[in-house]
Amino acid sequence: MVDEKTVFSTGIKEVCEKEADAIMRAFHNADKAYRDQYIILTLAVGSLECSSVSR
Repeated sequence: MVDEKTVFSTGIKEVCEKEADAIMRAFHNADKAYRDQYIILTLAVGSLECSSVSR
């Protein structure tokens, strides 16, 4: 049987991955240098938030 904590952290991980995908899509057509810098910052912050929530 899967416990609630596993379900919760898996759900958080999926949400975070979807957000990262959405960010990548949103900036797909943006200026490359700006886009790369923004994505790196956003994913870094997002991954910190995601990992802190799932703990």
